[in-house]
Amino acid sequence: GLCDVTEELITTVQLLNAGIDTIVCASSPTTINFDLGDSNCINGNGYSYNWTAIAPASTADLSATNIVSPTLNVNHPANVQDTLRYILATTRPSCSAVTRDTISIVRGIGVTVDGGSAVLVESGNSVTLMPTISGGVGPFTYSWSPATGLSDPTIANPVATPNADTDYTLTVSTAVGCSASGIVEVRLGSGCIAPEVNSVTITE
Repeated sequence: GLCDVTEELITTVQLLNAGIDTIVCASSPTTINFDLGDSNCINGNGYSYNWTAIAPASTADLSATNIVSPTLNVNHPANVQDTLRYILATTRPSCSAVTRDTISIVRGIGVTVDGGSAVLVESGNSVTLMPTISGGVGPFTYSWSPATGLSDPTIANPVATPNADTDYTLTVSTAVGCSASGIVEVRLGSGCIAPEVNSVTITE
């Protein structure tokens, strides 16, 4: 005889979703505040959730430890670089196995780039670009744009030989992924600075 085939849709609750790993970069003290987990996940009947933390992280930073998506509120002192890890453990009903997922939040030290004042160079001559880079934790990576006229667009202080006025943008990235950009303006000129002319008004 023929067998009837019945298809049944089984809804599975998302278990492994502690959230997306995140880098928070800061150059001055701030507060990290956002929701962990995934608020789109639906609580299954009988499912239980338990958040734990690995030092220097603490469960005291969480609004609750027994819900899918607690709110994280923790200070970022900006002079300390570390990684906070929070672990979501999910227990299913009638199942002894516990599934776990970890979210990592890097508290990175921000970096700043100051291009300084415009640089004057005679046409056909060269000049070394000297931006000021502050903060961050190396090793650093450097990327200059445009690369045209530069001896090496991947170092901090390349030699520029432009054939026209050029604004060079430097992007600096730290070891953990914090980044910042600054512009060095290079202007072609004769190398002579025109004397200042004072305006004199003659009255009769």
